[in-house]
Amino acid sequence: MSRFAAIRPAWIMIHDCPQERRADFDVTSYQYPDGRTLTISKYGDHIWDFSRHIQRSNGARSDGFLNFDFVLPDGKSLIDPTHHRLLHSAKEYFYARWMHKSPVSKKFVSASTVISDWTPFRALLKWMVTREFSSLRQLPPSVCMAYVAAVKADMREHCRGVRTAITRIEILHLLYLYREYLADHPPRHPWPESTSHMLMGRTRLRDHYQATTEIIPERLYIKLGRSALDYLTEAAPNLLTAYDEFQSIRESAMDAVNASKQYRRDGSRHRLSATGIPAIEAAVTSRIRGRFPLIAQKYGFSDLKHFWSELEFARTCCYVVCAMFSGMRDSELCSLQMGAFSRSQGFDNEEYCWLSGTTYKLEIDPRPARWMVPDAVEQAVNVASRLAAPINELIEVELDQLRSIPMEGIEEFDRARANRILELNRLRRNLFADWTGPLMRARPLDNATSNQRLKELSERFGLIIAPKDMAEIRDRKKIVAGATWPLATHQFRRTFAVFVARNMLGDVRYLRHHFKHWSIDMTLYYASDPLFDDSLLETTLTTRDELQATVLSDWLTGKKPLTGGRSGHILQFRQRDKPKTVKGPTEVAKSLGDGVFIRGTGHSWCLATTAGCGGEGLYDAIRCVNCRESVIDQSHIGIWREIRRQQIETLSWPELGQPVVKRALDHIQAAEQVLADLGERVEPYQSEGAGDAGKD
Repeated sequence: MSRFAAIRPAWIMIHDCPQERRADFDVTSYQYPDGRTLTISKYGDHIWDFSRHIQRSNGARSDGFLNFDFVLPDGKSLIDPTHHRLLHSAKEYFYARWMHKSPVSKKFVSASTVISDWTPFRALLKWMVTREFSSLRQLPPSVCMAYVAAVKADMREHCRGVRTAITRIEILHLLYLYREYLADHPPRHPWPESTSHMLMGRTRLRDHYQATTEIIPERLYIKLGRSALDYLTEAAPNLLTAYDEFQSIRESAMDAVNASKQYRRDGSRHRLSATGIPAIEAAVTSRIRGRFPLIAQKYGFSDLKHFWSELEFARTCCYVVCAMFSGMRDSELCSLQMGAFSRSQGFDNEEYCWLSGTTYKLEIDPRPARWMVPDAVEQAVNVASRLAAPINELIEVELDQLRSIPMEGIEEFDRARANRILELNRLRRNLFADWTGPLMRARPLDNATSNQRLKELSERFGLIIAPKDMAEIRDRKKIVAGATWPLATHQFRRTFAVFVARNMLGDVRYLRHHFKHWSIDMTLYYASDPLFDDSLLETTLTTRDELQATVLSDWLTGKKPLTGGRSGHILQFRQRDKPKTVKGPTEVAKSLGDGVFIRGTGHSWCLATTAGCGGEGLYDAIRCVNCRESVIDQSHIGIWREIRRQQIETLSWPELGQPVVKRALDHIQAAEQVLADLGERVEPYQSEGAGDAGKD
C-alpha cells in the first residue's frame, strides 16, 4: 500500500434515483494498488473534496473543496431545509458535471473545471433567492435575460472584467447542456439566438488574445531583478550557513521529543490526529528556542521569527529570478524539482541553459516541458535547492512512517493517512516545497501564499510606482503613483513576453543580455522540440506582433514627424483620401503588419525584406539615415542626441587624425539632420578648428 490514486467512481444516473438513496453514493475516491477503494466524499456530504484530483502543485487543499454550506441573501445556508430544492439542484449539476463527459467536448472535465463552476453557480443561486425562485425550471429565456441584465449592472457597478461576467452567465448555458442528467434545469435554451460572449458585446475571435494582465513597468522590473539577484549573491550565503546549523539543533530537538514516553505512546494515531501534531510541535519549539539564541547572535538574527521570515524571503527571491527569466506559470514553477537546471549545446554551438518541469496547459494530461533561461537562474536554483533539501529528507522519513502504519479500519484515520501520503508523493524532490512550523512539515506552496510573499517582497525592495511608470499601466484607477507595485505571480509571464518581444524587435534595453537567445532562430528551436513550452512561444510571438502593430499605428496616424528612407511612403499613406474599410488605426496596422517585419537597431527601425545592408547599420548609425529601408521616429530622439553629444566629445580629444575628425563631423551633421526632421530644435555644431585637428 505504498501508492494511492485518486479516482473518479462509477457514475449513477442520479435523477432516476430517489433522494433518500443518494447520500451514500461516492463522488471522489482513492484506490489502493490491490483494487480496494476508500471514499473521499459522498453525495450526502456538505463538502465535496476534489483536492487530490487537481494535479497542479500550487493549490491549497481547500482550493479543491466544493462547500455547499454557504449563506444565501435571506441569511440561511444552502443546506438549510428551506432551500432543499436548490441544494438538490446544485448537487445534481455538479455530480453530472463530474461524472459525465461534456456534451460539447465529449470528454470528462477536470476537477479544476468543476470547482471553477462553483463561483458562478453560487452567484446564480443568490440571485434566484433574492427573487424567490426555488427551481431552475422557473428560468425561461425571459428570466435568463433578466439575469444577464443583472450581471451587466453588477459588472458596471463593481468594475468587474468582461470575462468574469461571461463566466457568470455561461453557467445557465451549462445547466441547459447537462439537462439530460438533471431533474431540475432551465426549460429552454437561455438565449436561443445568441451566445454568452455576444451578450456581453464580445466575440471570441476578436478578444481571445486581448491581454488584460498588468505588465510590470520596465523601471520596476529592472529594480526587481537586480534586487533579487543581489540578495541571493550577498545575503543568501550567510543565511544558508545559519540554516545548516539550525537543522542540526532541530534534528536534536526532534530526536529528544520522539524518544520521550509521552510521544511514543500511540504514535501512529497521535501523529495524524488534530491534537497530536500541535503537541509535538510545541515540544520541539520549546527545545529549539533554548538553543537558537547562539545562532541568532552569530549570524545576525533578532529571533526565531526573524530567521523564518528570511528563509521565506530568500525562497521568494529564488522564485522571482526563475519566474522573470523563464516566463513560466506559477503552477509550472511549483512543479520544478531538485536538479531542474541543466545546460546543453545548441545547433549554433552556443551553450544554453534550461529549467525542466511540468506544464498543466491541459490538466487532464500534464506533460514534461522545459524553458530556456539565462545562466543567472542557476544561482537561484542552487539556493532554492539548499533550502528544499532538508524538507525533502523529512518527506521521505514521513512517507516511510506512514507506509509502515497498518490500516486501522477507521475511515477518518485511514482517509487522513491516504490524504497525507498523496500530498507527500506529489511534493517529493520539489524545489519550492513550503513548510510549516519548527517541525518543517512539508506542504505545497499555494498561489495565495506566493502572492502574499511577493507583495511583501515588493514592499521590502521599495518598488514604488513613480509618475513616469504610469504610461505603462493599464488600470490607472486601481494602480496609482506613490503606491507599492502589487506584484503577483500571473504578471511574470506576460511581462517576460513583452521584454522578449522587444528584444526580438531589436529594442535595446537593460535586460536584453538575458534574452539574447530569443531570436528568429530560437523560435524555430522552440517549435521543433516537443518538450518546449509552445504556449510561451505563442504568447511571445503574439506580443511581438502587438508591439509591431503599435509601432505601425503610430506611424500611420496623427502628425508625428518621421525620417529615414521609408518615411516618405508612410507620409504619403497618411495623406491618402481613399475610404478605409477598417475600424481604426490599430486594425490598419495589424493588416499591414502581416506583410511587414520590423527590426530595431536601437537608432532606427529596419524594414528590409532582403539582405539590405547586411547588418552594417547596427554598428554605423548614419548608414540608416538615408537607407531606403529605414524609418526613424520620435522614440529615437534620445539616441540621436546622445550620438551627437558623443561625437562632439570625441572632437575634444587631442591629436585626432583627419579621418577621425571627418567621421565625427559626418555623424554630428547626420544626427542634427535627423533631430531637425523629427521636430527638435538643435543649435548646429560650430566646427571651427576641428578640421585642423591632427595636422602637423
